[in-house]
Amino acid sequence: MKKLLFILVVFAVSLQAQEATFKVVKKSKTSKPMLVGVCSRAELLKSPFGGWFKSQYDSYIPKFPDKKEVAEKLPAYKIVIVMGTWCPDSRREVPRFYKILDSVNFPENQVKLITVDRKKKGLAEETKDLNIQRVPTFIFYKNGTETGRIIEHPSFDRLEDDIENIIHSVKK
Repeated sequence: MKKLLFILVVFAVSLQAQEATFKVVKKSKTSKPMLVGVCSRAELLKSPFGGWFKSQYDSYIPKFPDKKEVAEKLPAYKIVIVMGTWCPDSRREVPRFYKILDSVNFPENQVKLITVDRKKKGLAEETKDLNIQRVPTFIFYKNGTETGRIIEHPSFDRLEDDIENIIHSVKK
């Protein structure tokens, strides 16, 4: 049994490692670095991105009207985050979003992070069918079907309110 579990863990890690395809490129106008492609949160914690990520993450305090319900319902979803490390809205909202996910113990392997350039393109075709107009965009999927989006900033006062609205609007 332990051997089978070990094999499954190694397989899952190798799949995740294969999926992460990104590079750090320099912005043409400013020569500042930006991430482009599919990566993990760990890349956002590295220099030169870690400063703004950690600052926003540490200072944000999630507030849910019903945290227990979100913690129960949200794991049924997969989330795609499309962001630009060059974008002030992404630099503010993405760390906060991760803080919210962490506060309800959302599984990290159910989040796909796509970083894009100013034309909203990744390294390959990561955003081709996602209709990304603005970043950040948080796309929620349940049973393979898109159920909601948060685009650029929350529609309500906080990201938590938008998340709750998305999970409440979906029928079982």
